[in-house]
Amino acid sequence: MNGIVEMDVLKQELLAELEKITDPLGITVVDFEAAKGRRGLTITVVLDKQGAVSIDDCEKVSSLFNARMEVLDVLGEAIDKANYSLQVSSPGLYRVLKSKKEYTIFRSRKVRVFLRGPIDGAHPSIEYEGTLGGMEGDTVILDVEGEKLSIPFGNISKTKLNG
Repeated sequence: MNGIVEMDVLKQELLAELEKITDPLGITVVDFEAAKGRRGLTITVVLDKQGAVSIDDCEKVSSLFNARMEVLDVLGEAIDKANYSLQVSSPGLYRVLKSKKEYTIFRSRKVRVFLRGPIDGAHPSIEYEGTLGGMEGDTVILDVEGEKLSIPFGNISKTKLNG
């Protein structure tokens, strides 16, 4: 099996095991990366939940995940079990949204949206602050001072949580 396919399968398995821990706790995995390097496997996880993720939440998920990795053979022959690191964090106040999934996860949060170009003649600005209304198909909904803007996802250059 080729190394890229093996890594993709390993990442899917690791994420599935992580979600078995986070889902019952009411915690959502916002971002997940696993990459092999000279020092072994580095797993980076960003978590969120209603009311914000605490340090205790991050520590609990980290502890439970590490214990699970000791018991299960998810890492198998892919990596030395003693040679992986796990970094668990919250999204932070000014996180840049990376995927469509995050536009749903962070619904009702204040954001700053930077566009590639104006939405239309009535909305010539390329930067908006407002409350994220989620996704409708390939369109991001943003409430700007009571006005609902429909922004094509492809027209968004960057969206950041705004505190």
